[in-house]
Amino acid sequence: MILNSQARIVFLLAVSALLLCQSVSFAQDTKAPTPDKQKPADKSDAKAVQQLPDILVVRDGWKTNPVTVKAVLESTIKELWKQFPNRKLPPIVVYPQKGPVTLYARGPNNEIFVRLSTGGTYWSQYAFQFSHEFCHILCEYDADPHGNNWFEESVCEMAALYSLRRMGETWKTEPPYAHWKSYAVSLTQYADQRIATSKLATNESLAQWYQKNAEVLAKDALRRELNLKVAAHFLPIVEANPEYWQAVQYLNKAKPKARQSFAEYLSDWHSNCPDQYKPFVKKIADDFEVTLQK
Repeated sequence: MILNSQARIVFLLAVSALLLCQSVSFAQDTKAPTPDKQKPADKSDAKAVQQLPDILVVRDGWKTNPVTVKAVLESTIKELWKQFPNRKLPPIVVYPQKGPVTLYARGPNNEIFVRLSTGGTYWSQYAFQFSHEFCHILCEYDADPHGNNWFEESVCEMAALYSLRRMGETWKTEPPYAHWKSYAVSLTQYADQRIATSKLATNESLAQWYQKNAEVLAKDALRRELNLKVAAHFLPIVEANPEYWQAVQYLNKAKPKARQSFAEYLSDWHSNCPDQYKPFVKKIADDFEVTLQK
């Protein structure tokens, strides 16, 4: 979700005093493993990857060690970030409550502010929420009045499903801490449970489903049960072709000044995409039975 809030100016001014402090002790775990007295997993033989964006986790409010939270969030964004080898992002400041939301307002050094709605050691919930918000950042989220925000919300739900399923594989061998390997199955199950409840009805096409729900989506972009239907439908495409994730950074390039039809919105996206990503956008349009405009 994305939110514009001028009332949070005090929150922006106070950020420098709230950044990650690494001097606290580790919390006890009752829901998932914590790294108490454990060394991080050995990654000396891991393939070199580009540097992650700076994730600045505020010190208070997590009900667990913020150092551990930072490790989980960094692991979460690796799954999407590896598809953006030339992308640079400003620091991302993450708070535990009053979300999940990515604010439009930026900090004094262009920091991006993300608020989650979690705490303790519910690592799957952390990963699902943060990968969704990170996708908004990759989409270059904005406040354009095109009226199709439900689609970006659906794409970001797809990012959350994708990230958890990828983490479910990578944590089998390379979790943030060596003794967390057994938690990999929980990450996969968290995503798969949502996929299982988000399938279209038998003999119903996505286009038919959309026609029945278009008005609801236009009024309420955050209908998660509907967003997940779209996310689950297109997930197999990005799992088979993860390079298509790069297309999302062109989703908001058009900057319309007024509301758009869904066909106009997808057409702008298709026009702004490099040629290698156009087939992905075309497939999305085809499944919605939307004719792209030239």
